[in-house]
Amino acid sequence: MHKEFSDGFLPHIDDDPIMRLYAHYFLHSEFILECAKDIERKTRKNKTSKVKSDTACKYSSLMTQWLATLYVVVDGFDEIKIEEELFMRPKTINGKPSGFQEITDKSNYIKSIYCIHKDDLRIFRNGVFHFQKNSSKLTQLFDANRGIILWAEDLHAQFRDFFSEYRIVCSVYCAINGRREEAWGPPRYVEW
Repeated sequence: MHKEFSDGFLPHIDDDPIMRLYAHYFLHSEFILECAKDIERKTRKNKTSKVKSDTACKYSSLMTQWLATLYVVVDGFDEIKIEEELFMRPKTINGKPSGFQEITDKSNYIKSIYCIHKDDLRIFRNGVFHFQKNSSKLTQLFDANRGIILWAEDLHAQFRDFFSEYRIVCSVYCAINGRREEAWGPPRYVEW
C-alpha cells in the first residue's frame, strides 16, 4: 500500500478514491452506454422502420444496465464525499492555480443535477439488480420522468468531463512534483 498522501496533498494514483470511482465504476458505465449508442447508430443507419426484436432487446438491456450503473457512480460520488476529497487537494502549484478549485465547482454542479432524480435512479437500480415480483421499480422511473434518458445522458456527460479534468489536473500535478510514474494512464489496480 502506498502512503496515502505521499506529498501532503494528492494520494498515490492507486489509493485515490476518485480515480477508483472512475476506473472501476464510471468506465464500466461508459462502456455500456457506448454499446447502446452503437446499436442506436446502426439502427438509424439501416433506416428501417421495424427493429428486430433481438436488437431491441439488446438495446433495452444495455440501457437498463447503463442507468443502473450510473446510479452506482452517483452513489460513489456521494460516499467518498468528493468536496472533502477535493478540499485536501492543492489549490496552487508553484504559486499558480492548480485546477482543483474548478473541479470542485464542477462536482457541486454535478450534485445539483443528480439530486433531482437520485432516489428514482436508486430504486431503478435496485429493481435491476434485485429480483422483483412486479415491474414497478423498473417502470416508475420512466412513468414519472418522460425526459429521464436525456437527463441521464447529460449527467453522464458531466461525469465524463469531471473525470477527464480531474485526471488532467492530477497528471500535471504529478509531473510537476516528480511523480511521473503516476502522471498518465489509469490506476494500476485496473489489471485484468
